[in-house]
Amino acid sequence: SRELATQSALLQSVVDGTPDLVFTVEQDHLKFCNKAFGVLLKEAPEALREKTLSSIFGPATAHRIEAVIAESSKTAKAVSRMLDLETDTAIRHEYFTALPIPSADQSGLVLCLSRDMTAEQEAQSKRQALMKQVVGVLTCIVDSHDPYCSEHSMRTAVVAGAIARELELDDAAVEVLDMAAKLANVGKMFLPRELLTKPEPLTTEEQQLLHSHVQHSVEVLKAIDFEGPVINVIAQKSEHLDGSGYPAGLKEPELLQESRILAVANAFVAMVSARAYRAGVPMEETLDRLLKESGSKYDRHVVAALFHVAENRPEWISWSAPSRAD
Repeated sequence: SRELATQSALLQSVVDGTPDLVFTVEQDHLKFCNKAFGVLLKEAPEALREKTLSSIFGPATAHRIEAVIAESSKTAKAVSRMLDLETDTAIRHEYFTALPIPSADQSGLVLCLSRDMTAEQEAQSKRQALMKQVVGVLTCIVDSHDPYCSEHSMRTAVVAGAIARELELDDAAVEVLDMAAKLANVGKMFLPRELLTKPEPLTTEEQQLLHSHVQHSVEVLKAIDFEGPVINVIAQKSEHLDGSGYPAGLKEPELLQESRILAVANAFVAMVSARAYRAGVPMEETLDRLLKESGSKYDRHVVAALFHVAENRPEWISWSAPSRAD
């Protein structure tokens, strides 16, 4: 009995010494909680025991916790989720884990661990905001270097995002595409402006020089720690399914889905947008051209998605109107 009491005291000391919330739940009732849990709720742990989660946190927060506990009990495995934990004084972003505790009487006791991630999430949000500002500045610099394509990057990002959502890509993939589309032409800053604004057809040497902007983009951006394969998507944005693209001549199995989307969006915007020396190709004709090259250059599913979303984007038609470089 003395050994058991000593071990129990040690265990209580351990769980009370952590800033994380440690508590157990059985049939929606709190059975045990540590000191941090009581401090958060501004009550003694003993006073909270046997209360329902709904009476402790309120119905909305309790429902979110109970959903994770139910999934854990059903699968008999640990389940973790990011949850917003609301109290009378604050909303905390918590990394919450529920783990069933096996017992002979099958009481349904579940151990819950919750770590406050509010500061980390706020720091991440600041980093993401800063990254978007950097991307915006770089996009403006590229557009000023190539005045005939001053809105190309932003338009490509809009089209790529619309296609990605039509194909039901997740938020992370849509974010990668947005970054890649806006930064894909950064390497053009290393090319002569006369080359970018030349109205006549380019020579073979000039075409090769123009193609080098992809490598320049990759070299400039590889020092940035992006979330997701932004660099790889940019490196593959001018590749084709049949291997006829550049710079590496990659073929269909080697191309990321995001790269296939960016390739179609980039080609669409390049054709449909007006330049100082020509009007844009009408949207219907542009879509027909892409359709003819789907399966060889472009992914059929991506082109089909573009067809679908373009029907509901009448504002894209205005991109074909004549424009001029300032």
